[in-house]
Amino acid sequence: MGDGENPNMRKPRKSKIIAEAEALIAALRPIESTLDFGKSLTFQAYIAKTDEARGLLANLNTLIAQMDAARNVFGQTERDLMIMTGRIRKGVLVQFGEDSVEYQMAGGTRTSERKRTPRRPEASVPDPSNQPPPPTA
Repeated sequence: MGDGENPNMRKPRKSKIIAEAEALIAALRPIESTLDFGKSLTFQAYIAKTDEARGLLANLNTLIAQMDAARNVFGQTERDLMIMTGRIRKGVLVQFGEDSVEYQMAGGTRTSERKRTPRRPEASVPDPSNQPPPPTA
């Protein structure tokens, strides 16, 4: 990835069909620009449809870029909001205390309502002084 490229940005969409149509137009132009195969299948109609597809593809790529930019702005706004939410809760904690109803209303857990897990007794390590003497033979 080059400098300044955003990994969240998608590459512009390309069309092999438009490229193939453009190649065919370039190949047929020197032959005859008034080709007409009937039922509105003319060289000029083919050029017009190719131009229409090219324009729609350009419009689609513009919309994709705008959507990517909007997604990036939204993501940054969400991160800013998350930081502000944390700061507001910390402000309520400082102003009203950790065991206050206000802190609970702000989404915190009051210390008096925290579930305390009982401590497990530590695994007992045998004391060598309390061991019976080894049997003698």
